[in-house]
Amino acid sequence: MLIVHRLLQQVVRGNLDPRDAAARAGSAVRLLGAAFPSEPYHDTTTWPACARLLSHVLAATEHAERFGVEPAERSRLLARAASYLHGRARYEEAKALFQRALSLAGVTFGPDHPETGVRLNDLGFLLLRVGAPAAARPHLARALAILPDDHPMVATILDNLGQALHDLGDLEGARLQLERALAIKQTLLGPHHATVGITIANLGNVLRDQKDLAGARQHHEQALEIIETALGPDHPYVGITLIFMGVACRDFGDLAGGRKHLERAHTILRSTLGPAHPRTRRAGQRLAELAQPSEGPAEASWGDGPMPAQPPLP
Repeated sequence: MLIVHRLLQQVVRGNLDPRDAAARAGSAVRLLGAAFPSEPYHDTTTWPACARLLSHVLAATEHAERFGVEPAERSRLLARAASYLHGRARYEEAKALFQRALSLAGVTFGPDHPETGVRLNDLGFLLLRVGAPAAARPHLARALAILPDDHPMVATILDNLGQALHDLGDLEGARLQLERALAIKQTLLGPHHATVGITIANLGNVLRDQKDLAGARQHHEQALEIIETALGPDHPYVGITLIFMGVACRDFGDLAGGRKHLERAHTILRSTLGPAHPRTRRAGQRLAELAQPSEGPAEASWGDGPMPAQPPLP
């Protein structure tokens, strides 16, 4: 990798003809768009590459913005960089980039274009993760209104909207949206795709809050089997589902089963996401709760979810 001192970079840029500078800025954005991993939120193995490229993405998109070039590619590239930061739980940085990507999409493609709808979902899901479902809901509802019924992201947005309604206390509304999402995913992807398992897990969380503990446990068991088979035993989504399973076991009074699932969840998430990640810390907190007396089902927390609605194809 070639490294050029910043002062030399400034001298070179200062001596460039504006047209040449604009062309080079556009080329840099296109090259980075080709190099930056396409699914960084879901694939933790890409994080080292994302970390190396992130500063270049930020610099290149700033230069390209100055010259007004490659707005569509900038929007997509910023969204990918934001997805990486989202996965790393660097939420404020991710939010800023998602907002820039959404603004660019709205101007470049138009407010009713599917690309804008996808960017709205990106920002809405991040808002869910930081515990702001009221702010997430209008972004997700708008995204759903924009996209045609046959768009591949519709089921994902329904899933995310269901989670927003769940967090806002509308359990029946949440269940309806999640059941719609599940039906679409099962039709398009089959019953054993990882994203089908994710929606089943999210439905289990709704059932849990509706006091259907048996139904919740059954959904989490089914989700764990699907996700582990599709993505492998050490994927972080397996760890997240194991947190749900551990809590379900606790709700049933099965403390030994709960401990087994939560210990495995903590091991997987510590290895894949790191010890400081909110998911890893949450698994540890749930483990600690098992040692405390409980008078009923454990309280729900955004730290247990939401579950990402669309993982990569296995």
